Amino acid sequence: MHASADTHAVIMGHTHMEMVRTFPRDKVYINTGTWMPMVNLRLSNLGSQLALHYATIEWKDNEPPRAALHRWHGRRAETEEVIG
Repeated sequence: MHASADTHAVIMGHTHMEMVRTFPRDKVYINTGTWMPMVNLRLSNLGSQLALHYATIEWKDNEPPRAALHRWHGRRAETEEVIG
């Protein structure tokens, strides 16, 4: 994939793992993961898991856009930003 110089964020949902990666010049890659229950086979997190993530992009005057990954806890007011 080739991003132009004015691209600030790429947001995908093509894997089952949520992630945030930051790059030089304030570039960010966000993967929202899946909203389907997944079975984790790693011993440290063994079992079924459901983590609900979504991405937002915020624009403010005279600032570059800010993209963020959030985890939803089932109610409108219950969210938290996931730090990458």
